[in-house]
Amino acid sequence: MHILILFEYMYNMKKTRYYIIMYVLAIVLVFALPNIFVKGNILPNKGQYNNEEKNIYDFIETTNIKVLLTSTNQVVDMGLEEYIKGVVSAEMPASYEIEALKAQAVVARTYSLNKIIEHKNSGNTLHPDADVCTDSTHCQAYLDKENRIKKWNDKGEDALQLWDRIEEAVLSTNGVIITYNAQPIKAFFHANSGGKTENVELVWGGGEIPYLKSVETSGENNYNQYSSNVSFTYNEFKQIMKEKYPTFEIDFSKDDCISIDDRSDSDRVQKITVGNVSISGTDARKIFGLKSTNFDFKKSEDKIEFFVIGYGHGVGMSQTGANELAKNGYDYIKIIHHYYNDVDIINME
Repeated sequence: MHILILFEYMYNMKKTRYYIIMYVLAIVLVFALPNIFVKGNILPNKGQYNNEEKNIYDFIETTNIKVLLTSTNQVVDMGLEEYIKGVVSAEMPASYEIEALKAQAVVARTYSLNKIIEHKNSGNTLHPDADVCTDSTHCQAYLDKENRIKKWNDKGEDALQLWDRIEEAVLSTNGVIITYNAQPIKAFFHANSGGKTENVELVWGGGEIPYLKSVETSGENNYNQYSSNVSFTYNEFKQIMKEKYPTFEIDFSKDDCISIDDRSDSDRVQKITVGNVSISGTDARKIFGLKSTNFDFKKSEDKIEFFVIGYGHGVGMSQTGANELAKNGYDYIKIIHHYYNDVDIINME
């Protein structure tokens, strides 16, 4: 009798131990599975980082941003995500593919975070009281919901449906940013690369930035931003140059009075000689109001005509290129990895 009681006691102990083990395993799976299947699939990273060695959460508390509205010279403190909606609505057509809009939202958010950190660490001489401004030539364009909808309505477009697309792009990527070495990247972007983006150092000088390298994008010639041309009479041309360079002289009768001396691998002009002045392609673009430094020219009997490919500085993400990639099945993560080399895509939260 005592032996039977002993066997029964041992059997019950084994059952108890079995249930304890299964309970512990269940708890482990509950907490582990979301990390394996959610984070891994939503934000696959190309580069890797060590959380213990690098503080990637310096910006986790950033929920607001100070914006200088250049039209009124007023600084407004607004929610970061609301600001990003206004940037996406101003910077990219809402009719673009939703994955391209998502990529734009992530890029704009990253650019903003970089500006906030830059402003906090070193200030900004152009707008010392604001993190960013709404001047697209200096920061990012911005248009709030009310004014964006008004512009769409004025064109007879379905404003509410278009705004829903903007909100979907921003809300579905809420908090997602691009990092390199655990810090938000300088997420530059432009309208149309003309088929190939540019290395950052060839546009603004300075050292190389590993994630801002030249990459190709096909299909950009399908957009109206792909090509343009500008022409000047000889007198207009000479006057423009003299305003910038008072000692400028040129003899239009000479075939080589204008010559392109150097181009980058993306076919953008690096150096051009105009009369007695040698200038960079970037300066030529500014002086003559060209949409890109990927240009050529033709001299006729009475005028100079520039033929331009692409629209913008050419660094980082091409917006029309992103739209083409989205049409070809790329999601926003693949689009971002296409334009920014060896970066991580993480969620601030």
